[in-house]
Amino acid sequence: MATTQVAASTVDPAKWLAIVRRWCPTAPVEVPITLVKSLIEAAESGCSGQLRLGFLEDFVLGLDAQLCSNAQKINKLKKETVRMAADPLRRPNLRPGHPAELARAALAAVQRAPDQVLSVEKIHTALRRVKPKIRRTSTYALVKRMTDCGRLERDFAGVYALPSRTRKPYEARTLQLLRLVYTAPGHETGTAEACAVLGWHRNLLSATVSELCSRKLLVKPGKGPRKAFRVPAEIVDKLERGEGIRIAPGKVFYARPGGPPVDHSALVTLRPERPRVDPATRAAEVSRLAALTEKEYAAEREVVAKAWGLDDVGMLDLMVVPAREQGNAVPPQGVIPRAERRAMKLAAQEDCVQRYIELIQAHPDGAPEPREVLARKMMNDFRVTWHEARDCRGEAIKRTGNLNWRRHGRPAGDRREKSVQKSVQKSVQNKSA
Repeated sequence: MATTQVAASTVDPAKWLAIVRRWCPTAPVEVPITLVKSLIEAAESGCSGQLRLGFLEDFVLGLDAQLCSNAQKINKLKKETVRMAADPLRRPNLRPGHPAELARAALAAVQRAPDQVLSVEKIHTALRRVKPKIRRTSTYALVKRMTDCGRLERDFAGVYALPSRTRKPYEARTLQLLRLVYTAPGHETGTAEACAVLGWHRNLLSATVSELCSRKLLVKPGKGPRKAFRVPAEIVDKLERGEGIRIAPGKVFYARPGGPPVDHSALVTLRPERPRVDPATRAAEVSRLAALTEKEYAAEREVVAKAWGLDDVGMLDLMVVPAREQGNAVPPQGVIPRAERRAMKLAAQEDCVQRYIELIQAHPDGAPEPREVLARKMMNDFRVTWHEARDCRGEAIKRTGNLNWRRHGRPAGDRREKSVQKSVQKSVQNKSA
C-alpha cells in the first residue's frame, strides 16, 4: 500500500495576526484579532475544514504581496471569510492582481539608480514616460503601496530603495522625537538635549516640534531659561494603558515596542499536526487513486482521507470518482459538476459563433457596427467574456471566409463612398480657392 507523504503545518495564527495588523495600524488590536479568528473559524467549518486550513497561509501571504491598498486587502479577506462560511466546499482562492505596469517601471527605475536608491521626484519622472499624464499624488500612492507589500522600502523622507537587510529601517522624525520625549525623565526634554541625542539641526527640531504640537502630542516650551517640551498628561495616561497614539495616516506610536501585548489564546488554536496538502501533490495523488481498482481504492480510501485531514471520507470520493468517470458520486445540492459547466460554456460559445455567422451572411460587405459594440451584445446575450466573444468572431470569419469583417466599423461600401465624397469636397474647395 502506498503511503501519502504530507508535510506537517507549522503555521501559527500569530504570524497571520502580525500581517493583518500591518493592514490596519490605526485600528484597535481587537480588530485584526477578530478578522483572523473569523477567517480560521470559517475555514474550519464544513466537512473539509482541516484541508482548507492548509491553504490559509498561502492565501494570507499572497494577499499581503499583492499591489493594492491595505483597505482593499482587508475587504478581500472579509469577502473570502464570508464565502468559506457560506460554502463548505469552497477553498481559499486568491485571484491574481491586475498587471502592474507602473509598478514595474518604478521598480526598474530604482534598480538602475546608484546604490538602488531614488527619490519620489525621479520616480515620477520615470513614470511619466509610461503614463505622461500621471499626477504626483498618484506616484506617491503607488510608491506607498509598493512599500506596504515589500517591493520597496523607505530609506529617508521622500527617498525609496530596494529592500535590504543591511540598511537601517527608516523611521519618521515625528516618531523618533515623540519616543525620545516620552522615555525621558518626567516625559520632558530640552532643545539642546534633543539636538545632541538625535543629531538634528535646531531648525529641523523646531519644525518637528511644531508639527507634533499642532496635533496636541507635545506641549510647546515655555519662556523660562530651560526651553523644554513635554508630553501632555492625557497622552501619557493613554500610552500607559497600552493604547496607541495616531501620529499620521498609517503611523501609530506605542509605548511598548511592537504594540500592545496580544493574548494569543483568544485566537482559534491551529494545531501543528494538522496537515497541509500542496495542490500539485494533491492533484497527483488524485490521479493515482483514480487509476486504482475498486478494491485497491477501498483499501487506501480511509488512510488517504486521514492523511489529508478530511473529516468525511465522502469528500475524497467527490475528488476521485469524477476523475475515474464512473461510480455514482452525487455532487452537493446547488453545485454544478465541472464537466457540465464546461459543456454549458462550450455550447454558449458555439451559439455566439452561429450568431456571428448569421450577421456575416446578412452583411457580407462588412460589420454593421463596431466590433466593440457587437462584442458587448454577445457578452450580454450568451454570457461569454470579452476574449471569448473576440475568439468567436474570428472563428465565424474563418468558417465563412469573409475577410471584410476583419475591418473595424462600417461596411466597406459605406467607407468607400464616404472617402469619395471627402475627396470631391476637397477638390471643389481647392478650385474655389
